[in-house]
This record gives sequence, C-alpha cells and structure tokens, in this order.
Amino acid sequence: MATTDPALAAAALDALATCGVKFAILHREADVASGIVESDVDVVVDRAASAVVAACLPAFNRAGLHVVVLWPYDVGETITLFLATTDASEGVQLDLLHDPRGIGRYGIRSTALIDNAVPGVRWPRPDPHDQLVYLIQKRWVKLQTGSLADLNAEARAASPAQLHASAHRLLAHRGAEELLAFVETGESLAARTPPALAGFVRRVLRLARPIGAWIEIQGSQAEQAAVLLAELFGRFLPHKLATMHPSGRLQEAWWFGRRVAPVKWRAGLVASWAKKPPKLGADLVLQSDSTTMAVDVVAWLEKRVRQRLDIRP
Repeated sequence: MATTDPALAAAALDALATCGVKFAILHREADVASGIVESDVDVVVDRAASAVVAACLPAFNRAGLHVVVLWPYDVGETITLFLATTDASEGVQLDLLHDPRGIGRYGIRSTALIDNAVPGVRWPRPDPHDQLVYLIQKRWVKLQTGSLADLNAEARAASPAQLHASAHRLLAHRGAEELLAFVETGESLAARTPPALAGFVRRVLRLARPIGAWIEIQGSQAEQAAVLLAELFGRFLPHKLATMHPSGRLQEAWWFGRRVAPVKWRAGLVASWAKKPPKLGADLVLQSDSTTMAVDVVAWLEKRVRQRLDIRP
C-alpha cells in the first residue's frame, strides 16, 4: 500500500504556504500538524492544480521535493500530486481540489471553501460546518456508509442555521437540499455517481499523456535492479510492477497491453528487464550498475512534468 511520509507532507504544505497559493487542509489538519498522516493529504487550492505546481515547484525543490506524477482524477483541474525526495527514498501524496463551479464528483465549490477557511493548528482549514458538508459529500460519493452515520450524528449536533448556510454556499441548490434532508432524516442517501464528463476527461487525459512511466534496466544485474526500483517507487505510488520484457513482436504486444499499460497509464512505475534486445522502447533506459538509478528516474519524471506544464528550469 502506498504511504505518505509525515515530515514530507509538512514540508510540502509549508512550501505551498510560501509561494502565494491560498489553500486549506480539508480534514484532519490537527493530525497532519502532529505528524499523523495515513495515506494522503486532501487540500483545496485557489487555482488550477497545474498552476499550483508551476508556482510552487521552486519551493518544493528547495524543500528537497520533486514532482514526479500528476494524476488528473476529476473535472475542474483537480489532481493528485505525487512528490518524492531526490533519491525516491520517501514520497508524499497531495490531493489538490480545485473546482470553483462545483461541477466535479463532490459538487463542492472550492473557492467558497477557501474564502471561508479558518486558522488551524499549523495551516488553514475549512470552517467546521463547511468541513462537515465536504465530508458528507465525499463519503456519500464513496458510499462509505459507516462514516456517513457518524457524520450525520455530528451534523445533527451542529447549528442548523450555519449548516444550512454552508450547504447552500458550497453546493448547488438541489445538492444542498438533499444533504440537509439526509441530516434531518438520517435515511441512507441514494448512490451518487461521478458525472459522465469527469470519467471521459480522465480517460482522454490518460491516453494522451500517460501518467506513470516505464523504465527498462539493462546489464548483468538487470532483474534485481528492476525489482528494487519498483519496490522503491511503490512505497509512495499506488501502482508498481517489476516484469521481464519478453522477446517477439506478438509476445511484446500482448505483454505491453496486459502488463505495462495498466500501470503506465495510472500513477505507477513499471521496471522491466529483457534477455534479448526488445522491439518496443521504454520511456527511459538505465544500466543496472548505475549508482544513481533512482535519482535519474526522479529527475526524468520531474523533467517530464516541467515539459508538460511548460515550466522553465
């Protein structure tokens, strides 16, 4: 399971605070400030996630962090951002929400969340009633019924007037009324599916620009090096694969479609080795006797991010 290093999460959030980006940690800000990070950190930001990266990349680098993967997962420029240390020994995952019109899967107007944010232990956080609305919407979409029951009890204990105001400020009228009805009755919410457009956008972006990477290792210790490289990046990326690159065009094509593509077109890393010269070329080829293999992969991944976002060195 991919993990996020708490110290790096704090460093990434501090970097955000220094580069002019308005943001708020969407939930458990006090835990993050105390060094308790389970897997990722949800952050609402005041601009498109690509613009956040462009503005903050120098600050990330000064903090010893490098942007290795941008994973668009919703409309409205909402992105999962993966950062790593120079040698990929640790990593951090930030989910950046930017959806001013509330057209994404949660239906939350991100600008309204930020404008009403309050100081937290270390970083800004949403107003408590705004946070309740956000969490109910999120658990609803994910069908996390156990969490919804707890949130319903918390919402019933909140100020009805303030919860009503938060719901209508953050959500479209229908969504706000549905949420308030759930709080009042406690009845299970009907399953809510993400907008069809959101899924279409994600698929098109992934096909046009693969999110992950395929690294081929050559040399006498290629298999061992590929396994170690996949394990290293798999500590903070959700998908990883170490696999032998077969010979023969048909075998290669089947292997690429069934093994490589499902990882390369997600937030993941494939590390392969071949016993014979392959026909298909990887994104990056490295030698197994290199002492800077992980450093080279991190540098290549961030260079690709810079090129895609047209960020000058």
